Amino acid sequence: MKIYFSDFFNVDSDVIDGYGAFNPSLLNDLPLFIDPFLLYSNDNEEIKDLHHSVISYVGFLKEKASDGNIDIQKLKSWFFFPEVKQNWFGYSEIENGGSGLGRTFADSLNKNLHTIFSNFGSENISTDSHLEKLCLVNEGVGKDAISDFTTNLIKEYLLEYTQKFAVDNIDKSLLQVFTVKKVSFDYDNEVWINKKYTLPCHKGDFVLLTPKSILTKDDTWINKKDLCANYDGVINSISNDELRDRFVNEVLRLTPEDDHTIKSRNKAIAETILKYPQYIDYFIKHKESRGNEAKINSSIKVNQTEKLFIENISEIFKELNKTEFYDITSFDGKEINLKVSLFKNLIESKGGSGFLYINENFITREKELGIFIKMLFMEKGDYDFNKIKGKVKFKLASNNKLKDALVSKCKNEVNLKDEQKQIMPIICYKDSDFVRVQKLITESKLKEDDFLFTIDARPSA
Repeated sequence: MKIYFSDFFNVDSDVIDGYGAFNPSLLNDLPLFIDPFLLYSNDNEEIKDLHHSVISYVGFLKEKASDGNIDIQKLKSWFFFPEVKQNWFGYSEIENGGSGLGRTFADSLNKNLHTIFSNFGSENISTDSHLEKLCLVNEGVGKDAISDFTTNLIKEYLLEYTQKFAVDNIDKSLLQVFTVKKVSFDYDNEVWINKKYTLPCHKGDFVLLTPKSILTKDDTWINKKDLCANYDGVINSISNDELRDRFVNEVLRLTPEDDHTIKSRNKAIAETILKYPQYIDYFIKHKESRGNEAKINSSIKVNQTEKLFIENISEIFKELNKTEFYDITSFDGKEINLKVSLFKNLIESKGGSGFLYINENFITREKELGIFIKMLFMEKGDYDFNKIKGKVKFKLASNNKLKDALVSKCKNEVNLKDEQKQIMPIICYKDSDFVRVQKLITESKLKEDDFLFTIDARPSA
């Protein structure tokens, strides 16, 4: 059974943990990413310096953008980056593939270097510059782009970090010398430099290890959602009485007297920020002051990811291995249905519901559920999950778009033979989930059968 880095390279997982690295799955990306704020707030001075490296490069881009239009070749060289897929993080449903940073990100960053980043490198409110500022005001740039950009800019560190571990702990037969593109930037000649490294080799490509202390899940510490959610804390941190009063009065003016909902208040806050963009710098300062909280929260999330996608996957594999689950290698509809039924039986009748959550923190995103199920099906390593993607689709009862999926199933499968129908198991964590699912199934003019059924994953199940 080979799932994780430790399995493929014959290294004790405790050794990887002792090195401070995350033990990635080499079957599929796991839903973690690098948060640049965790570089800034890191206890390790070498890692903390990486934040300065990121800021220095953005400062270089800002300087070049101020000189005038950047030609397409330089734009591609300086702003375009591939996804660093070799760290095996993200939400890809096809092993570790990703799209990388192309024209959309490049244009957005280039355009904003002299707008929201006009004081980049010379902030007088926040303690330091932060790349995440870009995703606070730009709809087209999310956490994935910020993380990919950061990962590319610290790639040299990750390569050296992995090489040191590999040379000290992995058999030479499992290592290979790779020439890696765009590793470090030569500021004198304004070009990216390629370098060679001795690294773990998996399926012809190298694998990277990443320190746990820079990883998080769900969102970056400095994020758009908290821009409004942290409003009270941000306002209370502003020492300038006049400016603080202007913020507060504008929000009150824009909030309808007959509508004091969170949605209405957040809309008023967002409109106020457009009028007084200084708020963003105070928000970042507020986030900086809570750096320890960022580290604690991220550590909890990383530990939960390890528990769910490493420990729980390993345990559920052992249980399914006692059945015929992994003996079924056909992609026939009946065989797939049997595999799903064996999984359902384990969850409902063999005490396996606990494998689908951590301390009552359920899997709430279907992309994460998809990764979990895919890894489970691929445990033996020789089962091509991509061949059954259209034949089975696990859903969460809590999904807001579940009714749309059910209506679509009813419409598309009305005249299909059984072997052509998609199997749709629906995971239910609570009593209310069952009530909701039954209501939606009835409204969609469907009924439970071999192709549409619930899986009882309640903690008491």
